[in-house]
Amino acid sequence: MSESRVYRINNLSVEQVNWVLSQLGDRLDLLEGLRGEPTIRDDLNIDTKIKYTDSNGTILHSIGE
Repeated sequence: MSESRVYRINNLSVEQVNWVLSQLGDRLDLLEGLRGEPTIRDDLNIDTKIKYTDSNGTILHSIGE
């Protein structure tokens, strides 16, 4: 389930608007993984097979193999 937050501007002062915009920016940075530690909130299933090869076709790294 997703987490929700309420951002409310109580008065139209510049300080209040800047504070709310700062809170929104911090939240977006967190959700996009630009700040803090990532949190996985559901099962993480990787069912894709990935191979990284060099120009000769030699497998250098693989996931799911």
